[in-house]
Amino acid sequence: MAWPDTATCYVLLVASLTVNVSAACFFLLPPGVAAVLRRVSRRSPSSWPSQVLDMHEDHPWTLGKYLVDQLSSCVLCLWAVCALATTDVFQRPFRGLSAGVASVFAANVGHYVYKCFQDFHLRNDLPNFRINFLHHAVTVIVYVVFSLYQQSGLFGLLGVLFEGTVIFYETSKLLQTLDVERHSVVYGVNIIIGTVMTLVLRGVVPIVFFVLAFRVSSPFDMDYMPLAFYFLSIIFFAIINLWLLRASVYSVRRFFVRRKLHIYAQALQPRSLHGSSSRSSSPSSSLHSTQGLLALEEGLPAAPPTTVRNTLTKKNDFARLTPVSNTNINANVGDDPRYQKFVNTMTDGAKDITRVLMMETLNMSRSAKTRERVQYVRPAVNTVNIRPMTIAASPGPPSQPRTMSRTVHTPRRVRLPPAPPPHPTRHVVTHEPVPVQIPSTNIPSHTSKTHVTMSLPPDDGPRESSQPVTKIIRKVKSDPFIARHQVMPPKCYRSRYSW
Repeated sequence: MAWPDTATCYVLLVASLTVNVSAACFFLLPPGVAAVLRRVSRRSPSSWPSQVLDMHEDHPWTLGKYLVDQLSSCVLCLWAVCALATTDVFQRPFRGLSAGVASVFAANVGHYVYKCFQDFHLRNDLPNFRINFLHHAVTVIVYVVFSLYQQSGLFGLLGVLFEGTVIFYETSKLLQTLDVERHSVVYGVNIIIGTVMTLVLRGVVPIVFFVLAFRVSSPFDMDYMPLAFYFLSIIFFAIINLWLLRASVYSVRRFFVRRKLHIYAQALQPRSLHGSSSRSSSPSSSLHSTQGLLALEEGLPAAPPTTVRNTLTKKNDFARLTPVSNTNINANVGDDPRYQKFVNTMTDGAKDITRVLMMETLNMSRSAKTRERVQYVRPAVNTVNIRPMTIAASPGPPSQPRTMSRTVHTPRRVRLPPAPPPHPTRHVVTHEPVPVQIPSTNIPSHTSKTHVTMSLPPDDGPRESSQPVTKIIRKVKSDPFIARHQVMPPKCYRSRYSW
């Protein structure tokens, strides 16, 4: 039987074998890999085996899907390279398929048939299920047509070569699932290599294959059905390749931005005594940490003053610079218990002041309605000696800290009797002369009335007047000068001391 007669049976055999092997790997490989990782984590405990095991326990399908995709992509990519090197596909790019090229097409069909069923089974857990399912379905239909008509061998192998970029794409998704930092070296190496492979396999290689194919033959030598799917595959996969190229370039750009920000953040973070001594040859070349400053304050032997100046300083490494303005901005003061006690004391004092102000405001609003006065009386003064804490200082001879006294007042609430109602403003309205002090006696003669304002003392409460107003009015009658000029109060007058 000739090869064209057995092409359909061969395609079905290889495709079904690929589906069965992929399904077996999906169910059998994850338990074995998990057992190996458990042994490795017991012998040499590290972070990534435990993270993979936790991921496998939370989402059992993730490890199986990753292993099947990686194995299938590697095998298909290497198989396509071998077919390009051993067959005459460059001499017949559009018509005729050899047995090696047909086997690659059949394996690719079986791989994507399995991925269709796998994604449909995991449709609730995959974010881009519909887009991926559409890609898998179009790939299966295109390669089935190419295999049945035995045409477009070169561009069929080109599509299989695209699987080489899926390896790095799936690895980046696995690293994201494992919560690997996106500024880490492992994540960056995977992204950079994946971008380079995407540029080569999805950008450079298709252009080279197009040039070689059109120099040898024409695509219009194919039949109508494979020709239609040929142009369909060109448009469909060109859009996907452009999108992946753009996404790869942007991912590399984002990685370098995150990496730069991470380096700057590390430079701004304070380094402890142990961290700095591990990088230097001796502890004398490291910075003073908070513990070192506290030891210096207690009188312990300190490092020489030239240790900070002799420290090697890198670019943008602010944690290794010389202290500015006699204050070490890199000291981790928040770890000092005395600093925490000081902060707690200040916080409690602010809370007490706020509480007193709120109570005073509430009592003032109540006294406006009920005329009830509330006053806070200070009891005996409590004096507390507070020792000031030196947060950080430049190297120098130790000084004895001074002790300052602080007066603490504890308010005590005292209820006073209700205040009497305010007295109305008293006005002196009379046409009789009133004894007042007039700075100048040059009063015009043509005026018949003179307005003189007399201010009375404020009404702070019930008190006895030393001399009633009636007696003052009686004494005014004896003054001849004021009697000639009538003194009238202003029509609309209100004392500034009135309430």
